[in-house]
Amino acid sequence: MATALVELSVEQERYADVHRREIVERCKRLSVPVASHDDTLIEHVEQAKAEGIVLAEFPTTCIAAQAAREHGISTIMGAPNIVRGGSHSGNVSAFELARADLLDILSSDYVPSSLMTAVFELVNKASWTLPRAMSTVSTEPARTAGLHDRGAIESGLRADFVRVTMLDKFPVPRATYRAGVRIV
Repeated sequence: MATALVELSVEQERYADVHRREIVERCKRLSVPVASHDDTLIEHVEQAKAEGIVLAEFPTTCIAAQAAREHGISTIMGAPNIVRGGSHSGNVSAFELARADLLDILSSDYVPSSLMTAVFELVNKASWTLPRAMSTVSTEPARTAGLHDRGAIESGLRADFVRVTMLDKFPVPRATYRAGVRIV
């Protein structure tokens, strides 16, 4: 087992930086927005900024999230982190970032139903307005990804949305609309 770990460590040392540079450059050529992942230190964020990265995905510390904000990099956290009330791995809480005005976008992080629940948790537990909380799952992800035809209910945009009702304290989808037409 130790030999395998050493071999993997050697492979990472040999290829990680080369592959990272190649991927970042290819994405730049194709105009594909790039995200960093699990930034911990200011140096990680500074590297991301130098590479043209636009999204800090799951910064592990408040310091990294603050550095991302200062460099104009949007911060995305997992909605399950909000629903659970904290990180499952001991990293910074999404609520802590929300309260410090360092949270821009929520992702489903493999639990799609967590998105809508997290929006209402931001309203109820972080004192955000509903439009601000809703923008973390609509306007901000669309803007950051360069999807200018969606993300808000405005004239000329796609008009994709879900109508919900509250059942106790949980949002329940009641209708889904795509391009303004009800599909479910």
